[in-house]
Amino acid sequence: MLGFEPVLVKLPAQTVAYRTRSGTFEKIPEVAAEVFLWMKENGHTPGGPPVGVFHSSPFGVPPEHQKWELQIPLKNNFPMELPETETTPGVKRLPEREAIVQLHSGIIEDYAAVYQRMFAYVAKGGYRLAGPPEEVYHSPMDAPPEQMKIEIRFPVIKR
Repeated sequence: MLGFEPVLVKLPAQTVAYRTRSGTFEKIPEVAAEVFLWMKENGHTPGGPPVGVFHSSPFGVPPEHQKWELQIPLKNNFPMELPETETTPGVKRLPEREAIVQLHSGIIEDYAAVYQRMFAYVAKGGYRLAGPPEEVYHSPMDAPPEQMKIEIRFPVIKR
């Protein structure tokens, strides 16, 4: 059961629509709206909440150097690949994988402590990171910061 302490979970393989971006993470809601619109216009149904994948650290990296990806699972979930272009999102298949997962509720300023606790859990459990951190947005993208509910995931493999 997911809670407010880190746990190891198996994430199923899934197909996602995605957009990669450079620049401030504050653009995530805008990009999510763009991907949701593209999905609707192309007959795709969301199969879960949006996911932010952070290829650069959310801490201490100037906004102009932040690299990230927004993913939205597709409900049909069949294997499908479509390259991203300048004007359209891409579609790709993510493999089954394990992740250390923790729920977070509240303001972003608390993230540093959550990330530190998760890194400690990874090290203590004999795991190593197998991909960039991810955040699943269980609240509406425009929810007030104190009402945000986010699932933080660290993809891992056993050492």
